[in-house]
Amino acid sequence: MSHREIRELMDIAIDGKLSDLQTLRLDHLLSSNAEARQYYLEEIVLISDLERRGYSATRSVPVFVPLNSNKLAWGIAIGASLCAILLVAAWPNTPVSPKNILQSASIAPIVRIVGGTNSSFEGLQPAGRVLNVGRYRMTHGAISVSFRSGASLDIDGPAEFEIKNDMLIELDLGNIRVHVSESAKGFLVVVPGMEVRDLGTEFGVSVEANKSSQVHVFLGSVELLRKGNQPEILDEGNAVSLQGNGLLPMDEIDDEKFSTRSSIGLKSWEESRVRWRNDPSAIVYFDFDRNEFNPATVLNIAGSSRRSLSDGVIHGPIHVSGRWPEKSALLFDKGDDHVRLDIPGEFESFTLSAWMCETRRTELSHAILMTTGDEPGEHHWQILRNGSMRSGVQLVYGVSSPVDVVKVGVWQHLAAVVDRSSGTSTYFVNGQIVATKSFSTELPLVFGPCTLGAWYSKNSDSCSRRFRGRIDELAVFSRALSTDEIMSMFQDGSGFGSDFQSEDR
Repeated sequence: MSHREIRELMDIAIDGKLSDLQTLRLDHLLSSNAEARQYYLEEIVLISDLERRGYSATRSVPVFVPLNSNKLAWGIAIGASLCAILLVAAWPNTPVSPKNILQSASIAPIVRIVGGTNSSFEGLQPAGRVLNVGRYRMTHGAISVSFRSGASLDIDGPAEFEIKNDMLIELDLGNIRVHVSESAKGFLVVVPGMEVRDLGTEFGVSVEANKSSQVHVFLGSVELLRKGNQPEILDEGNAVSLQGNGLLPMDEIDDEKFSTRSSIGLKSWEESRVRWRNDPSAIVYFDFDRNEFNPATVLNIAGSSRRSLSDGVIHGPIHVSGRWPEKSALLFDKGDDHVRLDIPGEFESFTLSAWMCETRRTELSHAILMTTGDEPGEHHWQILRNGSMRSGVQLVYGVSSPVDVVKVGVWQHLAAVVDRSSGTSTYFVNGQIVATKSFSTELPLVFGPCTLGAWYSKNSDSCSRRFRGRIDELAVFSRALSTDEIMSMFQDGSGFGSDFQSEDR
């Protein structure tokens, strides 16, 4: 059965142009193929959910009942879908093309991986960063996932689980922490001998190899459902253990037993840091960990450059917590705060990468990484007061992104890729291209003495264009990283909390 075929038939049905022959074909698919019925129902449920949220069609979404089906369960399922759609019809409507709604539904994955460590699966594998319906066995690692319904799960390996739909997961082994948004209220976790239903909460569920299980409620409450027993409510701050048929209260909840998106994200970043710092083209890599031997310097830990490049020298900024409480960053907050470094040599191409969080804007422009001079071929990288990224190579080109791509008060990943051989420069925010510029020059690309967080001109005794905020990580590569690599760097470093707004949220 082709999902593409049934999706095309559903498009035609919504447009009201289904022919007799096409009706018979859709009838045959739905009455004879369980996979087709499951796919159809998932799409109808999603469309009704989009309607409930205010993205409703200009005319009602049809529910197609097979002409020749005599399967009671299938008829009941279709009836339930129809009821759901009729119920949401009372919600306020915002006209949107029905075909666009269905197309959006058909490409929206049920579960998307939004962060994780070096995980490994046996059997069914993730489709890139997507988990489809099915049973998975994760042998090691940890992942954070986001369900289409709005539920978010942090899963520790080893784990065995089956994704049923965007409101239901079965857990046979491992630990998961569940965060449920209002749109996913009622999310269900099934473990051997029990169902755990969300009532608006954050909770942890674990299953051991002997099939005993535990439930720990961190916020809100859950409903525990067991065959032959009355439903039980487990409130915030309480935990129970299911041993055989007995449900036993535990002395206290164990928050440390379950990973969080933040802890998974930190471990993932620590793994990726090793890869990026040891990239053969890495010439500068500052992670801004405190240098206990010389607090006034920032260690350049690029694997290829320890003998050829000096470390950064701190002039004013202080160490504070970065994207994670356990990780350090530099705070640029007063006077002429900046870091001096030297990047010698000439480049055919280069890539710059930085994680930063601006707290306020006090000048017309704010330096990220600037050369101390204005020599031909030198690259300047800065942020304008209106939130535009402004960059360029002296006497070659200048380029600005649209306004407000760089936000105040949130962590963002900024990157610049400049390649003289192809004559292209590309600038990114959170893995997305925000500006490009074609150029041609015989001038070599150079840096030399530079300042981070301010522009300290060699022709002046003071700084200008002062950055105000935190810088968590800085890297310079002597090659043009690909768009996929830039996205990977962003994803590797973005898992620092459930409140982070990425493109998956």
